Amino acid sequence: MTMYKVTLIVHSFKYLIIASLFALPSMLDAKKAASVKNKTTSLSHNSTKKTANLKKGPQKTVPSRTAKKRAQRLARAEEKPMVTRKTLKEMSLPELREAKEKALEKRQKESALSYLKRMLAICDDKDMLKDIMLELADLLFDMGKLEKAGVMYAEYMMLYPGSDSVEYAEYKGILCWFYRTLGHDRDQTQTEETLKLTDQFLERSDIFTTYASDVKKIKRQCYEKLYDSELSVFEFYLKRGSYNAAQSRLKSMEKRFLKPMPDIRPKLAALDAQVVSTAKAKNIELASALSLDTMKLPTIQTDLGPFDLPLELASSSDKQKKRKKFANRF
Repeated sequence: MTMYKVTLIVHSFKYLIIASLFALPSMLDAKKAASVKNKTTSLSHNSTKKTANLKKGPQKTVPSRTAKKRAQRLARAEEKPMVTRKTLKEMSLPELREAKEKALEKRQKESALSYLKRMLAICDDKDMLKDIMLELADLLFDMGKLEKAGVMYAEYMMLYPGSDSVEYAEYKGILCWFYRTLGHDRDQTQTEETLKLTDQFLERSDIFTTYASDVKKIKRQCYEKLYDSELSVFEFYLKRGSYNAAQSRLKSMEKRFLKPMPDIRPKLAALDAQVVSTAKAKNIELASALSLDTMKLPTIQTDLGPFDLPLELASSSDKQKKRKKFANRF
């Protein structure tokens, strides 16, 4: 009975396989026909849609944000008039003056300096040239280019000695040198040159009255700086034990500074006494002594006014400790 059932199942599977093989071609033909029908339907639908669109007219595309911005820029550019920029050499004198004023309003000093230099090169009017030169010197001074500004002020004084602004130009020229001076422990070439310029200015103090008081203060500060410089050299010799060299330095200080600075007499006398006593304690004979009378206090008041210098007879040890050595200044 069991074998009969197995045989029956096997024969059933055989009949199913044979039937499927006969039915497969017809199934494939039906599937192909259905796909062709779907394609035909979609093509007809698209053609109908295109025909409808053609009847309605061309459709509008929505522009992107970038395209909108580009269109706005192009529209603004078309509205603005075309401006042709000239180079510095192509600009006229009025154009340069206008451009210079705009640059100064915007605090563009380098641009204003370029315009002024070009104006100075092409200007033919002597009165206008004088004003341009002074304005250029002032701009250089404000920009901190003191050396170039000093040269420009000196050239202005040489070309226009009878100008109403010659006192101002000479005063600013003195400032150009004074602001470049170094400390008392450095080279004093700038200080010496400033002192010469102040002497030249004060020789005409009967005419130059506006800035005379300021120039006197500058001269006083120059003398103070030179005095401190010489004093540091004296201290270097004294600490080294070169007493004759120290006293020789004191004599040169007496010769140069006592007349414009009579209030340093007690200080020089105290320093001389210090040198003499130290040399005597070490049995060193000095070449010569100073001609100072230590009993006389200064009674002369110079036009430079009082100085902020030590006037005590005793040496100022605190200040000497802070002062740099002479050998370290180079």
